[in-house]
Amino acid sequence: MKKKVFVIIAMVLMVCLVLVGCESYKNAKFEKGDTSAPVLSNGGSVVLQGDYVYFINGYSDYLKTATANWFGNVKKGAIMRIKAGETDMSKAEVIVPKSVMSAAKQTGFSIYGDYIYYVSPSADEDRSGNVLTDNLQFLRTGLDGQNTAVLLEIENGTSTAYKYAPNGLYYVKDSNLYFKAFAKKYNKKKDGTLIAEGVSATFFPVSETYAGQETLSDAVFYTKATDSAYDYTNELWAYFGGKSIKVIDKNTFTNDPVGDYKNAFSVSVLTSKSEADGSLTLVYTKSYFVGTSSSGTTAGTFAYNFKSAADLEHFDKAKEVQFSTESLSTPYALGINDGLIAVTGSVMTHYANVDGKMNAQAYKDDNGSISAGTVFGYQDGYIYYLNSEVIYRYKADNSGYVEQVGSDKVHGSFIDCELVNVAGKLHLFFFNEDHSDYLYAYNVTDTAKGEWEAFLFGSMTEADAKSEASK
Repeated sequence: MKKKVFVIIAMVLMVCLVLVGCESYKNAKFEKGDTSAPVLSNGGSVVLQGDYVYFINGYSDYLKTATANWFGNVKKGAIMRIKAGETDMSKAEVIVPKSVMSAAKQTGFSIYGDYIYYVSPSADEDRSGNVLTDNLQFLRTGLDGQNTAVLLEIENGTSTAYKYAPNGLYYVKDSNLYFKAFAKKYNKKKDGTLIAEGVSATFFPVSETYAGQETLSDAVFYTKATDSAYDYTNELWAYFGGKSIKVIDKNTFTNDPVGDYKNAFSVSVLTSKSEADGSLTLVYTKSYFVGTSSSGTTAGTFAYNFKSAADLEHFDKAKEVQFSTESLSTPYALGINDGLIAVTGSVMTHYANVDGKMNAQAYKDDNGSISAGTVFGYQDGYIYYLNSEVIYRYKADNSGYVEQVGSDKVHGSFIDCELVNVAGKLHLFFFNEDHSDYLYAYNVTDTAKGEWEAFLFGSMTEADAKSEASK
């Protein structure tokens, strides 16, 4: 029997090697760094821990040859690291030689414990030799470059909504929400624990800072339709601390959801803000419905500040704050007391609630209202935003002029621009469409007005470097 087993194993290995080869996760071994240090800017393109800056070395797009995305063969799109404050990019190390990307806009990577967690398209092939790039793999690699493992693989899952959290992976599959806990070993074909079925929408707050324990920003919010026919209200749920909690339903704002239909709502979460005191502000719209009509009427854009896990179970409608009677599109949250910045009719506007009264003020300079596309950051009194893929900033107190931040264009279908403090200096990171989609940065702190110049934060492949040199 043992002989037969050995023969079968040998035959499998021979087929693997002769036909297409096998992907190996062998890698050079690196120093781990200070794994006890807080993790900053988790979940994006640049993550800091201790003395190191970890980053995604460009947008690779889908690698469609058999071995192009094999572990060890990737430089563009790989996760690299460099000492914070080091400016010689030749000293950067490739820690995860695998392409980090998916079709989901929130694609990024996170560090928890001794591991880096990320996603990558499958490098496997079907029987016809086509690379299965539509299959999404969820992976981990040690901070020392060792012990890479595939946690999960989802067929046709390249657009999967997901989030890595301190204890595991949340993801949505076939309208169901799952949680797969971190472990020593994984079966990539086995789903995690089912949290909720029939989920209509999911919202994952950004939890940028990790200091060894969960925070409210690690909660997951999701909505579910009601069971009643012609009832278009919904339920807002949160999953936190290992349990599901109903936060809002049609009875939250009224005791008579049929007669008092203008106070029975469908809720849609827009964004959130992790406040300095550790609380979480959730921003959402509410709509109500007349009779059996499925066409909802917008009640406005609202926010609620959850100060503790107990607040998730005891929503107090009196503490809800309304910022607008409109449904604001992709607002940027400043906080429960500071309001929102949103672009309405192409005009950048500040929405606040002062003493219970809504207040909307368009940002203006001497040339009039400020036209913007998407607001992505607020730092040191400046609003940072995109317009036609170019970065701009403007003083929030209306005391200056619109300032164009360089002329390079941002790659618009990957991770958003990020403002990150590195070695005491504020940097603005973005994927540069004008330079082969590599990660570039502006040193905001040391840049004088009008002298913006982006620099490569990473290392180009030989082919891309030659292409850039020929421009």
